[in-house]
Amino acid sequence: YTSSSYVSKHNYLSPDTEEQDQCRLCTTPDFSLWDEINRVTVHFPPGADAALRYTSPTTGREGQFSIEYIVYQVLAYGSVQDELFKIDAIDTDVRDCMSRIERVYDLPKVSQTERITKVTVTLKNGDTFTETVNNPKGSPKNPLTMEDIRIKLGLTLEADQIDRVIEAFTHTDKVESFLQTLRKEGVLHV
Repeated sequence: YTSSSYVSKHNYLSPDTEEQDQCRLCTTPDFSLWDEINRVTVHFPPGADAALRYTSPTTGREGQFSIEYIVYQVLAYGSVQDELFKIDAIDTDVRDCMSRIERVYDLPKVSQTERITKVTVTLKNGDTFTETVNNPKGSPKNPLTMEDIRIKLGLTLEADQIDRVIEAFTHTDKVESFLQTLRKEGVLHV
C-alpha cells in the first residue's frame, strides 16, 4: 500500500441502522472523531499487511509503513496528510490514539493482486461503523496514475529530479538503470 492510497477521504461516520447492512464512513471536511473513538479494528486477510510492518511507529518515515498511522490520520484529518510522513517524531498524543487501533486477520484469503481491508470504528457510546476498502488507489488493480506518482515524488524531490526519475521509469527496459537513477536522486538508499 502507499501512504495515501489506503483509505479515501473519510472522516464523518454515519451510525449503523436497521435499514443498512453496513454503515459507511462518509466524506465531510474538518471533523475529528478521536475524542469519541473507543477503538478501531482493521481487518485483513492473513498476511495481507506484510508491508505495513510498524504497529507503533515513532517517526513519520515508519508511519508510511503503518496502518495505525494511516488510519489515525484519516480519522483525525479526513485524509492522509503526506507531510506528516516527513516528521522526525510522532507526537505522544498521536501514539496514544494509535494504541486504540488493532489489527485482526479475519478476512478470507485473496489472490496476490487483490487488496481488501475492512475498518470497524467503535465509539465510546457503543455505536459501530464499518467501511470495506477494495483495491485502494496504488494497489495492483487500481494503480497510481503518472500524475499521482509525480505528486508523491514532489513531496521529496525537485521538479528536474522528478523528470529524471519519470524518464528512467518510462523509457527503460532494464530495472537496474531505473534503480541507479533512484539512488542518484537520493530516493533509494540500498
